[in-house]
Amino acid sequence: MSNSDESVSLNITNVDVLSRSAPTPKRVNEDRWLAIESPSVPYLFTAAVIDGAGVRKSLPPLIKVLKDSFPDFTPSAYTAYLLKKSLNEQLSVEPEKSLRETLIIANQTIREMISNIFGNFDSSKILSGLDQHLKHDEHNIRLVLPACVVTVARLNLTSRQLEFAHLGDTTLLEIFQDGNVVRHTKDQMGPFDCIAFEQIMALQKEQELSHFRDAMLLPESRNFIIESGLRLNYVDLDGKTDRHNGCGVVNGMSEMEDYIETGVISINPNNTLGFALLTDGLELPTPLHERAEQRIKRFLRTSRLIQKHGLRGLHNEVVRMTDRDIYFDRYPRTKHRDDATGIYIQIEKDE
Repeated sequence: MSNSDESVSLNITNVDVLSRSAPTPKRVNEDRWLAIESPSVPYLFTAAVIDGAGVRKSLPPLIKVLKDSFPDFTPSAYTAYLLKKSLNEQLSVEPEKSLRETLIIANQTIREMISNIFGNFDSSKILSGLDQHLKHDEHNIRLVLPACVVTVARLNLTSRQLEFAHLGDTTLLEIFQDGNVVRHTKDQMGPFDCIAFEQIMALQKEQELSHFRDAMLLPESRNFIIESGLRLNYVDLDGKTDRHNGCGVVNGMSEMEDYIETGVISINPNNTLGFALLTDGLELPTPLHERAEQRIKRFLRTSRLIQKHGLRGLHNEVVRMTDRDIYFDRYPRTKHRDDATGIYIQIEKDE
């Protein structure tokens, strides 16, 4: 690359945003999104998608607070709201602030919210309302804490770099001019969902049920999903975090810090068309054991849909695929369709 090319900065030619709640009566959209533009040098554009993670066990004191003061929120939606609010407040004042640090500070906001309800962030107090067999193991705090997952990305138009911080199963995709795609974030929860789905499939076979959806309704299946919640900001028996056995979420636990993924991407404007941030509800559904070639095809299809029809076109395809799989057999999942949120940022060279 010549020196003249290296001095070229970027322009944002399009920002496409979509956020749709799942088609369930009285459903609250538990997703949130954020976009902040810094109009002065070094010309920054920061975006985030946030996905509220459903709690495994309800926390009655929190439910009461929300019912009294925030009746339009579920615990997950409220946590996503608080995270967005904190990110917005921090980055509006300090646009170049460390994205990792912004997540840590936002996590502290969630911790303070829980502490205000219970007097302090104490596992024994928080778990006191649970069933007897759950309340005496402090690891079970993960089952009741409201949580959300997030990808936040900052595009520096002057230096032609994108930096990101990530927790959970939201997605950052880089889409290239030739249609190819690179996923820069890890699906931290995917392996543990897979374990739970395999257990549910075994129940389906054992009880000779016709469809995966039938097996999902069994109490035993619900327990498999509940147990997967122990992976959130996981610690082993020695109290140590382990990225191979855990998933990062924003839920007030300090262990979250060990699960934050960060990265910096150098952008070649001759190759890169744009970046897409997606919650999992806006990703094309996948079979339980997706092969490498299937994954490549799925991302190529995602790229084509976004380039041709925008995020609305991608969402329409998600709807079509899930509506044709009403028994959850082709694409095992816990619900027919999830909330879907995305931001697509298209770029070009500033000639």
